[in-house]
Amino acid sequence: MVGSIPVSHTSPPTSLPSVVLEENEYLIGVNPIVGMNDLINFHMDFSELPLGKDYKLKRFTGLKRTARPLMFIVLSQQEPGARLFWKYEESCSMKLITITTFPKDMQQRTIEDVKRLFGEGYIPSFQEIAAAGGSLTKRTRKLISQYGFPLAITFTKDFHESDPILVSLRKVLPPKLLVVALMRRFFRKLYAHYPIIDESWTYAQIDRIVQYSPDGQVVDNVNLQNREDLAVLAYVLIILRLSYMSQFSNVREQNEAKLRMMGTFADEEHFSMQFPITIDAIELASNFLQKARSPLKTLFVVLQASIFMCVYRSLALESEAGCNTMATIENCGNLTQMAILLALDRDPDSLWDPMDERTKLLRRKVWYFLITLDFNTAYIFFCPLTIRPHLYDTKLPEYKSGISNIADEQLEKQTIASLEKIYQAQLKGQPLLEICVDLQNLHKCSDMVQCLNDFESNLRNLFGVVPDYFTDKYSNLHPSIKVLHFRVLSTLRLFIATIYYFLHMYYKYKGEHSYDFYFFRKMILIVFSEMNYFCSELFFVCDRFFDDTFTMTVSPIILFYTHIVAVSGLGFAIRLNCSLIVLNNENDTSSSLVASLKALESKNELFVLRKLKLNKLLSERYFYAWKTTKSNSFGYNMVYQTKLYNAEIELLKKANITWTERQQYELENIIPTDIPAALGDPGDIGHLCYYSNRSIDDADFRGSDLAKTVQTDNLWINFNYLIDVDPYSTAFPKRLPFDNFPFKNAVKESGRPATPKSEATSSYTDVTSQAQPEQKVPLVQPSPLDPPPILGGATPNELLDFNLFSTDWTIEDFYPLPNYE
Repeated sequence: MVGSIPVSHTSPPTSLPSVVLEENEYLIGVNPIVGMNDLINFHMDFSELPLGKDYKLKRFTGLKRTARPLMFIVLSQQEPGARLFWKYEESCSMKLITITTFPKDMQQRTIEDVKRLFGEGYIPSFQEIAAAGGSLTKRTRKLISQYGFPLAITFTKDFHESDPILVSLRKVLPPKLLVVALMRRFFRKLYAHYPIIDESWTYAQIDRIVQYSPDGQVVDNVNLQNREDLAVLAYVLIILRLSYMSQFSNVREQNEAKLRMMGTFADEEHFSMQFPITIDAIELASNFLQKARSPLKTLFVVLQASIFMCVYRSLALESEAGCNTMATIENCGNLTQMAILLALDRDPDSLWDPMDERTKLLRRKVWYFLITLDFNTAYIFFCPLTIRPHLYDTKLPEYKSGISNIADEQLEKQTIASLEKIYQAQLKGQPLLEICVDLQNLHKCSDMVQCLNDFESNLRNLFGVVPDYFTDKYSNLHPSIKVLHFRVLSTLRLFIATIYYFLHMYYKYKGEHSYDFYFFRKMILIVFSEMNYFCSELFFVCDRFFDDTFTMTVSPIILFYTHIVAVSGLGFAIRLNCSLIVLNNENDTSSSLVASLKALESKNELFVLRKLKLNKLLSERYFYAWKTTKSNSFGYNMVYQTKLYNAEIELLKKANITWTERQQYELENIIPTDIPAALGDPGDIGHLCYYSNRSIDDADFRGSDLAKTVQTDNLWINFNYLIDVDPYSTAFPKRLPFDNFPFKNAVKESGRPATPKSEATSSYTDVTSQAQPEQKVPLVQPSPLDPPPILGGATPNELLDFNLFSTDWTIEDFYPLPNYE
């Protein structure tokens, strides 16, 4: 049955005739009646609950510079298992570059293997690039472009921001036919996601502003009349980049196969991939947008371009912050202020400003798109809303025959209906969101649970559940709208899972273990069972269910999901290991409860490992995925090290699992052991998904997996330095000097060496001889704390105060910035 919980048909370790595993679609809208006197605040300090003290806020201690971490990261500091990690010397050290874990002779052999695998696409380390002499900036841009072409990560040759506008456009724009093809692709496949421009007006402006040569190959002239024209150019460049990116998969080999196909002008889908719309197009768009802004007057087209820039930031492959756009100038708060200045919060019918019906429709769509964007940010990062429902009177857009902002009126009709549906779903969750973001008041837990019931049920009625999208249930939807609804549903389900994670911990600290278990189970049902479709295999078969825009639009949410799995799954692993140690301390090593814990621990480890491998696959193309892979890999390997558990037995008991054997068996039956059946038969893909080793530790990889890991390290480290020091780069935020971030293990130096030295002290032979497929915590009393391993690296700055699964670091925290030319 679609949407049911996977049920194991194996027998329980003991006779448990009363075990009941419900299969009513993830228990949506089904929650227990909680105490009317249970008072909560989403930011409360749980440690005060057992003491009967007054409520107080919990101070989040892992923040160095991130404006808004994921709420799962914040909550993990109080999670019974994960807090052991947070307290483990409060920090540990991480190796950033995989190859530095090997001795020098092994490093050289590995580099030769990488060169053989990638040939001309090989990206050297920044030390190698610096040693070659010449212009580091030009050479690095060229090397990244050669390798990144099948990943849509490219730069324009000889691009300079200081060039005149005509020269810059000649460099970044493809032939006219391809501009038209990419614009057509946007209105055909992406417009439903971003319905904020008018098709015919946009085409007219392009024809007026950008004048091509008679053969249509190069830009011949640019006709700029005012600031508005610069804003039009800005959002056209962003649209071209989005349309171009949306053609690519997250699997390099798939893209290379497409690029090998000989395209024709009639075959737009393949031909347009041959002419990259580079990252420099966004640089240029950012420059245009900056010039188009005026301190005296806000233009509607500037708002449209700013929204598109915000959208691009949330989807960008090169984004270091993932889908978090709050730190950018195009954040939702600023966009809302611009919209209010343009009176978009007032319905066009209430304004003394005559305009045609098509303009009214567009203004309403832009306003409600902003509202949904605001809701989306709030639901992901648990932050207050910028736009309140009682502060505007703009009507929901309504389709009328003959009135459309695009040529395809049927798509316009479905887009307007979809926008209203998304708005209604997000609005239904506002009472729940308000409870979660309230920092000053206590709320009844019963109120939160009732809001959860209503929100869950309404969401299911509007958008179904995740498995529905892998059947024919929504085959009647336009392909773009199906992807859009899937993305919205996934975001809101993860929001709900976070609340269940909170309720689980609240009742764990209160000692009410039946509630504690139930809410943990609800979180597992969403994150582990319903969303198990987010796996590496999905990207090899997603064309069975979605169109080719799926990868670009949904990947940022999948990165959000894998981060949640890392925190919740590995925190759970710590608790399971603590439970086993506690039972061993009590000389209870042969009971069925031990067998149950071991079985549950094994399934949990396998599931989490698969999702971390998914994140590693995405790291080949997403900067943020590379950062989270480094973080999650570090956390994963620490969790399975015995020294983490060298603590007083009483401290381990606090993380001990207090559920019954029957409850553990229920969880074991919920956690999947394989991919969903709908994603079966993806082909021989193990060598593409890092499945060659049952580990996420980079140093354990061999062959092509290790070569790809080294290449990906070089890609993002070189890219990072390039955008930090490239004098032509304005689209990316410059970071503060390294000296502003003093870390406990970092040695402050007055100067920054241009080429950091790398000294590896760990033995590769020892690593390989000791490596085992499974690193389990033995059921023995922990031995005295072993001395920490000797860690080596480029400089003492490579050692970083590093917290569990955090991405609150930059590459400069590990390596000082070299002087690029």
